[in-house]
Amino acid sequence: METGLTARQIYMKEYYRKKCENPEFREKRREYDKKRWEDPVSREKKKECNRKRRENPEVREKQREYDRKRYEDPEKKKKLIEYRKEYLQTLNGKKSTTKSNWKQSGMLFTDEDFERIYNLYLTQKFCNACDIKLTRGERYTTPTKACMDHNHETGLFRHIICHSCNTNDRWMKYFC
Repeated sequence: METGLTARQIYMKEYYRKKCENPEFREKRREYDKKRWEDPVSREKKKECNRKRRENPEVREKQREYDRKRYEDPEKKKKLIEYRKEYLQTLNGKKSTTKSNWKQSGMLFTDEDFERIYNLYLTQKFCNACDIKLTRGERYTTPTKACMDHNHETGLFRHIICHSCNTNDRWMKYFC
């Protein structure tokens, strides 16, 4: 039995744990969350709520204290670093990191779109604009590194090109 919780809190925790084991409930919840996140009004409300929460001095101090405890202990820090290295070496780690990076850059896509674009990103050998052989996996950006190009206004995917063409907008003379 958990300490510090009321009987009602314990009951509700157990109730939701059992409910979440039900595949139908999980699917409905995923659909609800997806619809809520795609709704611009809900999305803006959530962003505003998160911003206010981050600006709250009490919340910031609690987070700093948590981070201090987490990173000052050398054993915990070592385990965390090892875990991150191992995870990023896995296929799922690279894939989720790529997905996260693309979302941060402003690209909009569904899970099916991401799978299609990611597979194209992995398999395409040559730049769509200048036909130079694309490279992947370097730690640092090189002129021939494969880049996912997208429209910054709409967030839609355009094509896979080399870093040089992407930064100089050289692809425009080939496609526009």
